Amino acid sequence: MSDIVKAEGITGQIEVTNGILNITRKGLKATLSQGKKGELSIPLERIAKVDYKKASFLTNGHIHFVLEGENEHSILNCPRTVIFGRKQEKEFDGIAILINKFKDRVLTELKDEFKDIVDEIVKNKDITEQQIELLKKQDKKSLITLYSKAYEAFEVDKELDEGEINTLKKIQDAFDLSNDDVNFDDRVRPYIYVYSVKKEGKLPTVNLQIEGGSPVILKKDEIVHFADNAVLKEVKSVSLGYSGGSHGISFPIGGGIRYRVGAHRGHVVKEDRLLETSKGVLIISNQRLFLQPSPGHKPLSIPLNKILSYQCFENGIEVYKEGREKGYFFSIGKGGSVELFGLCMGHLLRQ
Repeated sequence: MSDIVKAEGITGQIEVTNGILNITRKGLKATLSQGKKGELSIPLERIAKVDYKKASFLTNGHIHFVLEGENEHSILNCPRTVIFGRKQEKEFDGIAILINKFKDRVLTELKDEFKDIVDEIVKNKDITEQQIELLKKQDKKSLITLYSKAYEAFEVDKELDEGEINTLKKIQDAFDLSNDDVNFDDRVRPYIYVYSVKKEGKLPTVNLQIEGGSPVILKKDEIVHFADNAVLKEVKSVSLGYSGGSHGISFPIGGGIRYRVGAHRGHVVKEDRLLETSKGVLIISNQRLFLQPSPGHKPLSIPLNKILSYQCFENGIEVYKEGREKGYFFSIGKGGSVELFGLCMGHLLRQ
Protein backbone atom coordinates (compact mmCIF):
# COMPACT_ATOMS: atom_id res chain seq x y z
CA MET A 1 0.00 0.00 0.00
CA SER A 2 2.28 2.77 -1.28
CA ASP A 3 -0.40 5.31 -2.37
CA ILE A 4 -1.08 8.14 0.07
CA VAL A 5 -4.73 8.68 1.04
CA LYS A 6 -5.62 11.77 3.07
CA ALA A 7 -8.68 13.22 4.79
CA GLU A 8 -9.01 16.47 6.75
CA GLY A 9 -11.73 16.81 9.38
CA ILE A 10 -12.78 19.20 12.12
CA THR A 11 -10.73 17.66 14.92
CA GLY A 12 -7.82 16.25 12.97
CA GLN A 13 -6.27 14.91 9.81
CA ILE A 14 -5.74 11.32 8.66
CA GLU A 15 -3.11 10.03 6.27
CA VAL A 16 -2.71 6.40 5.23
CA THR A 17 0.53 5.34 3.56
CA ASN A 18 2.71 2.20 3.51
CA GLY A 19 0.34 0.30 5.78
CA ILE A 20 0.41 2.99 8.49
CA LEU A 21 -2.47 5.23 9.59
CA ASN A 22 -1.28 8.63 10.87
CA ILE A 23 -3.53 10.99 12.84
CA THR A 24 -2.42 14.62 13.29
CA ARG A 25 -4.04 17.59 15.06
CA LYS A 26 -3.27 20.69 13.02
CA GLY A 27 -5.43 23.76 13.47
CA LEU A 28 -7.00 25.36 16.55
CA LYS A 29 -10.07 23.11 16.84
CA ALA A 30 -8.03 19.97 16.27
CA THR A 31 -5.44 21.00 18.86
CA LEU A 32 -8.09 21.90 21.43
CA SER A 33 -9.89 18.56 20.91
CA GLN A 34 -6.98 16.26 21.76
CA GLY A 35 -3.70 18.15 21.79
CA LYS A 36 -0.46 16.32 21.07
CA LYS A 37 -1.76 13.11 22.73
CA GLY A 38 -4.12 12.77 19.79
CA GLU A 39 -1.29 12.44 17.25
CA LEU A 40 -0.79 8.74 16.56
CA SER A 41 0.70 6.29 14.09
CA ILE A 42 -1.11 2.94 13.92
CA PRO A 43 -0.16 -0.10 11.79
CA LEU A 44 -3.27 -1.10 9.85
CA GLU A 45 -3.02 -4.73 10.98
CA ARG A 46 -3.64 -3.56 14.57
CA ILE A 47 -7.01 -2.10 13.64
CA ALA A 48 -9.75 -4.60 14.53
CA LYS A 49 -12.71 -2.46 13.41
CA VAL A 50 -13.59 0.87 11.80
CA ASP A 51 -16.46 2.57 13.59
CA TYR A 52 -17.79 4.99 10.99
CA LYS A 53 -20.75 7.37 11.28
CA LYS A 54 -21.75 9.58 8.36
CA ALA A 55 -22.50 13.25 8.84
CA SER A 56 -26.02 14.64 8.45
CA PHE A 57 -27.53 18.12 7.98
CA LEU A 58 -27.72 18.51 11.78
CA THR A 59 -24.80 16.48 13.17
CA ASN A 60 -21.17 15.86 12.34
CA GLY A 61 -19.86 12.43 11.47
CA HIS A 62 -16.94 10.59 13.01
CA ILE A 63 -14.45 7.84 12.26
CA HIS A 64 -13.07 5.77 15.14
CA PHE A 65 -10.43 3.05 14.95
CA VAL A 66 -10.90 0.13 17.37
CA LEU A 67 -7.74 -1.82 18.20
CA GLU A 68 -7.51 -5.51 19.01
CA GLY A 69 -8.34 -6.22 22.65
CA GLU A 70 -9.61 -2.67 23.27
CA ASN A 71 -12.17 -2.17 26.04
CA GLU A 72 -15.25 -0.05 25.39
CA HIS A 73 -14.93 3.65 26.20
CA SER A 74 -16.18 7.04 25.05
CA ILE A 75 -15.62 7.27 21.29
CA LEU A 76 -15.65 11.07 20.98
CA ASN A 77 -12.94 11.54 23.62
CA CYS A 78 -10.70 8.83 22.18
CA PRO A 79 -7.42 9.94 20.49
CA ARG A 80 -8.21 7.48 17.68
CA THR A 81 -11.36 9.42 16.73
CA VAL A 82 -11.63 12.23 14.18
CA ILE A 83 -14.83 14.26 13.76
CA PHE A 84 -15.73 15.62 10.33
CA GLY A 85 -18.44 17.68 8.68
CA ARG A 86 -20.73 16.91 5.75
CA LYS A 87 -18.49 18.61 3.19
CA GLN A 88 -15.53 16.48 4.32
CA GLU A 89 -17.43 13.18 4.28
CA LYS A 90 -16.25 11.98 0.86
CA GLU A 91 -12.59 11.92 1.92
CA PHE A 92 -13.44 9.97 5.09
CA ASP A 93 -15.56 7.54 3.06
CA GLY A 94 -12.38 6.80 1.14
CA ILE A 95 -10.39 6.19 4.33
CA ALA A 96 -13.03 3.78 5.71
CA ILE A 97 -13.29 1.86 2.43
CA LEU A 98 -9.50 1.63 2.08
CA ILE A 99 -8.96 0.24 5.58
CA ASN A 100 -11.84 -2.25 5.28
CA LYS A 101 -10.41 -3.51 1.97
CA PHE A 102 -7.02 -3.86 3.62
CA LYS A 103 -8.57 -5.83 6.49
CA ASP A 104 -10.43 -8.12 4.05
CA ARG A 105 -7.21 -8.79 2.11
CA VAL A 106 -5.25 -9.47 5.30
CA LEU A 107 -8.03 -11.76 6.52
CA THR A 108 -7.88 -13.74 3.29
CA GLU A 109 -4.10 -14.01 3.56
CA LEU A 110 -4.40 -15.12 7.19
CA LYS A 111 -6.92 -17.79 6.25
CA ASP A 112 -4.62 -19.11 3.51
CA GLU A 113 -1.64 -18.99 5.87
CA PHE A 114 -3.69 -20.65 8.60
CA LYS A 115 -4.68 -23.53 6.31
CA ASP A 116 -1.06 -24.07 5.20
CA ILE A 117 0.16 -24.14 8.82
CA VAL A 118 -2.55 -26.60 9.87
CA ASP A 119 -1.58 -28.89 6.98
CA GLU A 120 2.10 -28.72 8.00
CA ILE A 121 1.32 -29.45 11.66
CA VAL A 122 -0.78 -32.47 10.73
CA LYS A 123 1.84 -33.75 8.30
CA ASN A 124 4.82 -33.32 10.65
CA LYS A 125 2.98 -34.04 13.90
CA ASP A 126 4.71 -31.04 15.40
CA ILE A 127 4.41 -27.27 15.69
CA THR A 128 7.48 -25.04 15.43
CA GLU A 129 8.26 -21.78 17.25
CA GLN A 130 8.00 -19.93 13.92
CA GLN A 131 4.52 -21.34 13.34
CA ILE A 132 3.50 -20.35 16.86
CA GLU A 133 4.60 -16.74 16.23
CA LEU A 134 2.66 -16.62 12.96
CA LEU A 135 -0.46 -18.07 14.57
CA LYS A 136 -0.46 -15.43 17.31
CA LYS A 137 -2.12 -13.15 14.74
CA GLN A 138 -5.19 -15.39 14.85
CA ASP A 139 -8.07 -14.89 17.27
CA LYS A 140 -8.90 -17.41 19.99
CA LYS A 141 -11.75 -18.97 18.02
CA SER A 142 -9.39 -19.72 15.13
CA LEU A 143 -6.81 -21.21 17.49
CA ILE A 144 -9.43 -23.52 19.00
CA THR A 145 -10.35 -24.50 15.43
CA LEU A 146 -6.66 -25.22 14.77
CA TYR A 147 -6.53 -27.53 17.80
CA SER A 148 -9.72 -29.32 16.71
CA LYS A 149 -8.50 -29.82 13.14
CA ALA A 150 -5.21 -31.26 14.38
CA TYR A 151 -7.04 -33.53 16.84
CA GLU A 152 -9.48 -34.80 14.19
CA ALA A 153 -6.63 -35.55 11.78
CA PHE A 154 -4.57 -37.33 14.45
CA GLU A 155 -7.57 -39.29 15.77
CA VAL A 156 -8.75 -40.59 12.37
CA ASP A 157 -7.25 -44.01 13.21
CA LYS A 158 -9.00 -43.94 16.63
CA GLU A 159 -5.66 -43.62 18.42
CA LEU A 160 -3.27 -40.90 19.53
CA ASP A 161 0.42 -41.71 19.69
CA GLU A 162 2.99 -39.94 21.86
CA GLY A 163 3.97 -37.44 19.15
CA GLU A 164 0.35 -36.49 18.47
CA ILE A 165 -0.43 -36.10 22.18
CA ASN A 166 2.65 -33.90 22.68
CA THR A 167 1.78 -31.73 19.67
CA LEU A 168 -1.74 -31.12 20.95
CA LYS A 169 -0.28 -30.17 24.34
CA LYS A 170 2.17 -27.74 22.71
CA ILE A 171 -0.69 -26.06 20.82
CA GLN A 172 -2.77 -25.80 23.99
CA ASP A 173 0.11 -24.40 26.07
CA ALA A 174 1.38 -21.99 23.39
CA PHE A 175 -1.97 -20.20 23.09
CA ASP A 176 -3.19 -20.53 26.70
CA LEU A 177 -6.20 -22.66 25.75
CA SER A 178 -7.97 -24.16 28.76
CA ASN A 179 -9.06 -27.79 29.04
CA ASP A 180 -12.66 -26.62 28.56
CA ASP A 181 -11.69 -24.66 25.42
CA VAL A 182 -10.41 -27.82 23.70
CA ASN A 183 -12.67 -30.37 25.47
CA PHE A 184 -9.49 -32.04 26.72
CA ASP A 185 -11.07 -34.34 29.32
CA ASP A 186 -13.44 -35.99 26.85
CA ARG A 187 -11.22 -36.03 23.77
CA VAL A 188 -7.56 -36.34 24.70
CA ARG A 189 -7.15 -37.53 28.30
CA PRO A 190 -8.61 -41.02 27.62
CA TYR A 191 -5.99 -41.55 24.89
CA ILE A 192 -3.21 -40.59 27.32
CA TYR A 193 -4.34 -43.39 29.64
CA VAL A 194 -4.69 -45.88 26.78
CA TYR A 195 -1.21 -45.01 25.50
CA SER A 196 0.30 -45.37 28.98
CA VAL A 197 -1.26 -48.81 29.49
CA LYS A 198 -0.25 -50.06 26.03
CA LYS A 199 3.32 -48.75 26.01
CA GLU A 200 4.28 -48.81 29.71
CA GLY A 201 1.86 -51.38 31.14
CA LYS A 202 0.69 -49.01 33.86
CA LEU A 203 -1.78 -46.21 34.51
CA PRO A 204 -0.77 -42.54 34.85
CA THR A 205 -0.70 -41.09 38.36
CA VAL A 206 -2.23 -37.80 39.46
CA ASN A 207 -1.45 -35.33 42.22
CA LEU A 208 -4.74 -35.03 44.06
CA GLN A 209 -5.81 -31.58 45.24
CA ILE A 210 -9.40 -31.04 46.35
CA GLU A 211 -10.48 -27.45 46.88
CA GLY A 212 -12.81 -26.70 49.77
CA GLY A 213 -12.89 -30.29 51.06
CA SER A 214 -11.22 -32.29 53.81
CA PRO A 215 -7.73 -33.61 53.04
CA VAL A 216 -7.50 -37.02 51.41
CA ILE A 217 -5.72 -39.53 53.61
CA LEU A 218 -4.10 -42.20 51.48
CA LYS A 219 -3.06 -45.64 52.69
CA LYS A 220 0.49 -46.93 52.66
CA ASP A 221 1.82 -47.29 49.09
CA GLU A 222 -1.49 -46.02 47.69
CA ILE A 223 -1.30 -44.27 44.28
CA VAL A 224 -4.15 -42.23 42.82
CA HIS A 225 -4.83 -42.81 39.13
CA PHE A 226 -7.90 -40.65 38.47
CA ALA A 227 -10.49 -38.48 40.24
CA ASP A 228 -13.53 -36.41 39.34
CA ASN A 229 -16.73 -35.05 40.90
CA ALA A 230 -19.51 -37.60 41.37
CA VAL A 231 -22.89 -38.05 43.03
CA LEU A 232 -23.53 -41.34 44.83
CA LYS A 233 -26.98 -42.83 44.27
CA GLU A 234 -28.36 -45.94 45.93
CA VAL A 235 -31.55 -47.98 45.55
CA LYS A 236 -33.80 -47.25 48.51
CA SER A 237 -37.28 -48.53 49.33
CA VAL A 238 -39.69 -45.58 49.48
CA SER A 239 -43.14 -45.74 51.10
CA LEU A 240 -45.87 -44.42 48.78
CA GLY A 241 -48.76 -44.75 51.27
CA TYR A 242 -51.48 -47.37 51.83
CA SER A 243 -53.67 -49.40 49.49
CA GLY A 244 -56.86 -51.49 49.98
CA GLY A 245 -58.08 -49.92 53.23
CA SER A 246 -61.66 -50.03 54.52
CA HIS A 247 -63.71 -47.60 56.59
CA GLY A 248 -65.65 -50.55 58.14
CA ILE A 249 -69.18 -50.15 59.51
CA SER A 250 -70.60 -48.45 62.62
CA PHE A 251 -73.72 -49.03 64.75
CA PRO A 252 -75.29 -47.19 67.70
CA ILE A 253 -74.72 -48.55 71.22
CA GLY A 254 -76.83 -45.95 73.04
CA GLY A 255 -76.38 -42.53 74.51
CA GLY A 256 -75.50 -41.04 71.12
CA ILE A 257 -72.39 -43.22 70.85
CA ARG A 258 -71.58 -45.33 67.79
CA TYR A 259 -69.07 -48.17 67.57
CA ARG A 260 -67.03 -48.80 64.40
CA VAL A 261 -65.72 -52.25 63.44
CA GLY A 262 -63.78 -53.60 60.44
CA ALA A 263 -61.79 -50.41 59.74
CA HIS A 264 -58.18 -50.82 58.60
CA ARG A 265 -55.65 -48.83 56.55
CA GLY A 266 -54.77 -51.63 54.14
CA HIS A 267 -51.19 -52.53 53.24
CA VAL A 268 -48.19 -50.27 52.83
CA VAL A 269 -47.16 -49.59 49.19
CA LYS A 270 -43.41 -49.32 48.66
CA GLU A 271 -41.21 -48.78 45.60
CA ASP A 272 -37.49 -49.03 45.00
CA ARG A 273 -36.00 -45.78 43.77
CA LEU A 274 -32.50 -44.56 42.97
CA LEU A 275 -31.85 -41.74 45.45
CA GLU A 276 -28.90 -39.45 46.07
CA THR A 277 -27.16 -40.44 49.29
CA SER A 278 -23.84 -38.59 49.05
CA LYS A 279 -21.58 -36.58 46.77
CA GLY A 280 -17.97 -35.52 46.50
CA VAL A 281 -14.88 -36.53 44.56
CA LEU A 282 -14.75 -40.11 43.30
CA ILE A 283 -11.18 -41.42 43.40
CA ILE A 284 -9.70 -44.58 42.02
CA SER A 285 -6.33 -45.75 43.30
CA ASN A 286 -4.27 -48.90 43.04
CA GLN A 287 -6.02 -50.13 46.20
CA ARG A 288 -9.61 -48.95 46.20
CA LEU A 289 -12.47 -46.93 44.74
CA PHE A 290 -13.55 -44.29 47.24
CA LEU A 291 -15.73 -41.22 47.52
CA GLN A 292 -14.10 -38.29 49.29
CA PRO A 293 -17.27 -36.57 50.51
CA SER A 294 -18.27 -32.95 50.23
CA PRO A 295 -18.91 -31.27 53.61
CA GLY A 296 -21.97 -32.76 55.28
CA HIS A 297 -21.96 -35.98 53.23
CA LYS A 298 -20.86 -39.54 53.98
CA PRO A 299 -17.69 -41.22 52.66
CA LEU A 300 -17.57 -44.55 50.88
CA SER A 301 -14.59 -46.85 50.31
CA ILE A 302 -14.61 -50.09 48.29
CA PRO A 303 -11.40 -52.15 48.17
CA LEU A 304 -10.64 -53.31 44.64
CA ASN A 305 -10.57 -56.95 45.76
CA LYS A 306 -14.17 -56.58 46.97
CA ILE A 307 -15.56 -55.37 43.64
CA LEU A 308 -17.61 -58.12 41.99
CA SER A 309 -18.56 -56.26 38.82
CA TYR A 310 -18.98 -52.82 37.32
CA GLN A 311 -20.75 -51.32 34.33
CA CYS A 312 -20.22 -47.98 32.59
CA PHE A 313 -23.09 -45.86 31.33
CA GLU A 314 -23.13 -42.50 29.54
CA ASN A 315 -23.87 -40.66 32.79
CA GLY A 316 -21.99 -42.73 35.33
CA ILE A 317 -20.71 -46.07 36.58
CA GLU A 318 -22.46 -48.82 38.57
CA VAL A 319 -20.39 -50.91 41.01
CA TYR A 320 -21.34 -54.08 42.88
CA LYS A 321 -19.51 -54.94 46.09
CA GLU A 322 -19.03 -58.37 47.61
CA GLY A 323 -21.54 -59.00 50.41
CA ARG A 324 -24.03 -56.41 49.18
CA GLU A 325 -27.07 -57.20 47.05
CA LYS A 326 -27.68 -53.72 45.65
CA GLY A 327 -25.14 -51.77 43.67
CA TYR A 328 -23.72 -48.27 44.03
CA PHE A 329 -24.30 -45.84 41.15
CA PHE A 330 -21.87 -42.97 40.79
CA SER A 331 -23.37 -40.25 38.59
CA ILE A 332 -20.60 -38.43 36.68
CA GLY A 333 -21.19 -35.39 34.47
CA LYS A 334 -18.38 -35.95 31.97
CA GLY A 335 -18.51 -38.81 29.47
CA GLY A 336 -14.72 -38.81 29.24
CA SER A 337 -14.42 -39.28 33.00
CA VAL A 338 -16.78 -42.27 32.92
CA GLU A 339 -14.57 -43.79 30.24
CA LEU A 340 -11.46 -43.21 32.34
CA PHE A 341 -12.92 -44.73 35.50
CA GLY A 342 -13.92 -47.78 33.45
CA LEU A 343 -10.47 -48.01 31.85
CA CYS A 344 -8.71 -47.72 35.22
CA MET A 345 -10.93 -50.31 36.88
CA GLY A 346 -10.56 -52.71 33.96
CA HIS A 347 -6.78 -52.50 34.13
CA LEU A 348 -6.54 -52.68 37.94
CA LEU A 349 -8.98 -55.58 38.35
CA ARG A 350 -7.08 -57.66 35.82
CA GLN A 351 -3.87 -57.43 37.83
